Amino acid sequence: MHNPILLAVKLSNRHFMTCKLLHPDQHTLSHLNRWHSPLHKAIFLVELGNLHCIKGAQVSAMHRDWREHRMNHQVNFARTHQELCCLAKSAKITTLYCYDNNHWQAQKL
Repeated sequence: MHNPILLAVKLSNRHFMTCKLLHPDQHTLSHLNRWHSPLHKAIFLVELGNLHCIKGAQVSAMHRDWREHRMNHQVNFARTHQELCCLAKSAKITTLYCYDNNHWQAQKL
């Protein structure tokens, strides 16, 4: 099993909208780039809040599909890349998948 990752979309105001992906696998990045691009699809994905898993075009959201309380799985925002890294580290997350310049890319923290 893989550790959770943080998904982040860089918005036009240069802030980041984020959520956690609790169960990524070795295909997650390729699924994100194939099924969850361009920008509007990336935003719709992160707006779901914390995600259980991503399998191709299918996404399992914690509040929508697992009936978890929405307050526990809300979207977060970071104003800078440094704040984004701090947000990830406070959640004990070491990998960030960031959508910027029309594609998702992995970053180790």
